[in-house]
Amino acid sequence: MGTTAIVPVFNEERTIKNLLSTLDNSVLIEEIVVVDDGSTDSSLEKIKGFEREILGKLEVIFQRKNLGKAGAVRTATKHLKTDILFFCAGDLINFKKEHIKQILKPFNYDDFVKSLLKGHFEAQSAETISSDNISQKPLTS
Repeated sequence: MGTTAIVPVFNEERTIKNLLSTLDNSVLIEEIVVVDDGSTDSSLEKIKGFEREILGKLEVIFQRKNLGKAGAVRTATKHLKTDILFFCAGDLINFKKEHIKQILKPFNYDDFVKSLLKGHFEAQSAETISSDNISQKPLTS
């Protein structure tokens, strides 16, 4: 149950390197998919330079035509290999890996399984004492 960070980018040359570094340093992020949405600055060069540093974790997609943030996200979702998506704006400043941990906490695998089991057992108990079951039993023995 891994997590992919999706990062739509348009002219983010000043912020993208720090953001990618933060995502890379988080053990919770297995994959980073960056969609450069037709940047006219040096964003793509900075992203590709970072891609060489973290081979295998970062996938870079370049769209010549700017399709907007929704279009970039749609493009990224076609390249996913994990179960959880983490949307991240390319212009985030002061973003730290502690923020990622805090945001993804509800998706913690152990907590997810515990709540799934709890819900299952509560459903089983409710089924045993539901009004339908009681009404089907004879009133006298």
